[in-house]
Amino acid sequence: MNVDGQRAITAVIGCLVVCLLAACNRGEIPLDERSRAVATVNGAVLSVADFEGTYVAFLINTGANDTPRNRHRHLNGLIDTYLLAEEARRRGLDRDSAFLAFEARALKKAVGGRFYETAFLATLPPLSDADVRRAFARSKQQVVVRHLFYRNEAEAQAAYERLQAGRDFVDEAQDCYGTAAYDSLAGYLGPIRYFQMDDAFAEAAFGLDVGQYTPPVRSRFGFHIIRVEDRILNPILTESEYQTRRAGIASQLRLRKRRLEGDRFVRGYMEDLDVQVNPEGIRALALALQDLEHRVTPEPLSMAPDVELAVLDLGALRAAFVPETPLATYRIAGETRTFTARDYYFWLEDLPFAEARHRTAASVGRALRNEVFAQAGSAQGLGDEAQVSREVENQSRIYLAGALQAQLRQEAAEAPPDEAFLREAYERMGRPRQQGSFEERKTELARTLGPLAPEFYLLKDLRGGATVDVDTLLFEQIMTLEAGETAHQVQ
Repeated sequence: MNVDGQRAITAVIGCLVVCLLAACNRGEIPLDERSRAVATVNGAVLSVADFEGTYVAFLINTGANDTPRNRHRHLNGLIDTYLLAEEARRRGLDRDSAFLAFEARALKKAVGGRFYETAFLATLPPLSDADVRRAFARSKQQVVVRHLFYRNEAEAQAAYERLQAGRDFVDEAQDCYGTAAYDSLAGYLGPIRYFQMDDAFAEAAFGLDVGQYTPPVRSRFGFHIIRVEDRILNPILTESEYQTRRAGIASQLRLRKRRLEGDRFVRGYMEDLDVQVNPEGIRALALALQDLEHRVTPEPLSMAPDVELAVLDLGALRAAFVPETPLATYRIAGETRTFTARDYYFWLEDLPFAEARHRTAASVGRALRNEVFAQAGSAQGLGDEAQVSREVENQSRIYLAGALQAQLRQEAAEAPPDEAFLREAYERMGRPRQQGSFEERKTELARTLGPLAPEFYLLKDLRGGATVDVDTLLFEQIMTLEAGETAHQVQ
């Protein structure tokens, strides 16, 4: 491959890495406003926090832009979720054993999350005006960066030591990325913005002078050595603009500091538990999970955000791997406790299966963290707080809506396609005539859209009988983009 082709591939890789590192760049309304109702659905409150949390997840998972159309579509989707969950309870789906297990897990997860807030977040010092002004100035700049990326910390440290010994950064990048021919653009990411990047990556990059590089920096994706090639400055920094943007900048900076310090808090907390791993148990569990790989549902049965139903056959896993098998021991409140496969199974449906299958020890560590945080929160009585009840209610609502959707689609798959629904969908699609008439495309439409017919008619009926009130003025304040900035988009 010639140099131009190699550069093109490197540029594409650079764009993909930027997209993966980028976070949603958005403004926020004040934190004390986030509990306000942006909508009510048959009296149930849909708060600003409910909308923002699920909307950010939607943008990240889909790579969509933050646009007025997407905001309204997402709000309508949440309203549908409320209505479907209400209907699911009327049909008794909240008495199903799978839901009861999910609800128990959601409660422990919420209690653990509340413990994290009280043990760590409440102890963070307030931001100073100097902190916010520094972040404001950085938000008006761009830094042009090149980086080396490693999954393994030892490899990153070895590369850093070679650089310290005098090796050229671009030469090291050739080895890091395995370029077939010398490429002067190896590892080049181009200009980045302060609030559009992974937190640790951004803080490290914007703290450098031109020509400097960092020691290995741990991001959500691995380890980076970052070098700043150039800075693009905006010489106009006005006090009036700072005062206008101060609240949004402070909110973004506060969230960043929480995430960065939070990672350190979690690692330190777990280290203090004197966790001792059972290597034989972990290896045996990994083999059992490997055997289950082909029993995983290929796609979530639910369209609701962040919900996967029937991710794997837990019954088969329990039969293949004894639930009483110890995976680790730890000390909490002066007592040594054992984390067993049964404890791991409790959390497994909330964990990424790819991690469980390919990085079993890390998956067990994630489940153990969830368990000990829940235990600590329960010991402090945090399960009785209204905030915890609200979180469990929200998660249960999403689950029930997804369960009803799955049930409706299964029923539709076993019945003849609803031709009236398919014809209406065809007309709404507005397809050009050259792509085929309705009769020519009916089979395809029946396969792709037919299962949605019962859900469509049910929601139409539920909407017709529902009382839905939207606070339009409050809704317009949510997720408003700052002038000249764009939200996360994966090209």
